[in-house]
Amino acid sequence: MNRCWIVACVLVAAGLGWAVSLAAQTPPTIAVRPDAIRIGAFYAGAEVEVSGVLPAGAQVIVVVRGPDAEERFNSKGRFGPIWANAGEVRISGVPSLFLAFSSRPVADLLARAEIDRRQLDGRAIEAQMRVEPPARDRREVRANYLKLKAGQGMLRTEEGSVRVQERGDRTSYAVSFRWPKKAPPALYTVTAFAVRDTAIVGEASAQLPVTTVGVPARLADLARRRATFYGILCVLAATVAGLGIDVIASRMGGRVSAH
Repeated sequence: MNRCWIVACVLVAAGLGWAVSLAAQTPPTIAVRPDAIRIGAFYAGAEVEVSGVLPAGAQVIVVVRGPDAEERFNSKGRFGPIWANAGEVRISGVPSLFLAFSSRPVADLLARAEIDRRQLDGRAIEAQMRVEPPARDRREVRANYLKLKAGQGMLRTEEGSVRVQERGDRTSYAVSFRWPKKAPPALYTVTAFAVRDTAIVGEASAQLPVTTVGVPARLADLARRRATFYGILCVLAATVAGLGIDVIASRMGGRVSAH
């Protein structure tokens, strides 16, 4: 009887150990709500929520990344006492949108080499940036570009913003954020990296399409297919708006012209 009892205890312990091991190896999951963002005539931004399940004892880094895009800027240079256009600068190799949210500071979760390899923070994004022509590749150019993107809400890192809850053998995470209004229509990738013991133990990704609908979609299609006609319409619309403001101002007794 004692032998049977010992065997039963061993089997129960083995079963519990197997269950704990299975929970620790559970692959992460991800769900994004809404499943698409539609930009209409009255679009005022959107609230996005990312949630899912993690392996037991894991922390998480959630990254929203847009497609790479080349951007062109006119750089300014000083010629004696005068500031003037010093030529065009082309910046590429960086995502059009980069948002990173983590349950703890990223530097505490992963080694610097892994952060750079996975491109999980602003420093890693700057390291992969390409500036052309090479003569214009200076530290202040890179810093000003990142500052511009941060001001637009297109480059953002929020550490400690992801909520992680452990309930028994289940670990869940969730984060919500406001979608940047300046983010253009594109297909964005949302990835959750599960981290434990300074290593990424799993990841899950989902696509988030952002599209235009209604009047904005028709205007974008007109600008793409009939650019000249679209330009003429814009000029006419601006002219009519200016004349309308003048008429309103004159009837209200104003003396300031809109032109």
